[in-house]
Amino acid sequence: MSDYTKLKNAELETLLKERSLPHTGKKADLVARLQESDSKKVSAETPTTAAASSTTLAPAEDEIDWDDDDTTKATTAPAAAAVAAGGLGE
Repeated sequence: MSDYTKLKNAELETLLKERSLPHTGKKADLVARLQESDSKKVSAETPTTAAASSTTLAPAEDEIDWDDDDTTKATTAPAAAAVAAGGLGE
């Protein structure tokens, strides 16, 4: 909504509370806060859209692959003895 000046203060306060913004002050301050919030929202959406249409994507986050862990490899002398005896050596 772009014409916040036509709303009553109570309606403006409700909108501000919904956006977790400060909801006290004069009507001009409330309207300015809502308009600033709208402009930040629009500018925040623009890069996301541009990034989505870009052919270069960020690398995927590393995943933990527990199958890569070799649990039979001994890391200490007592663990080596345990592995030799048939244990896992943890």
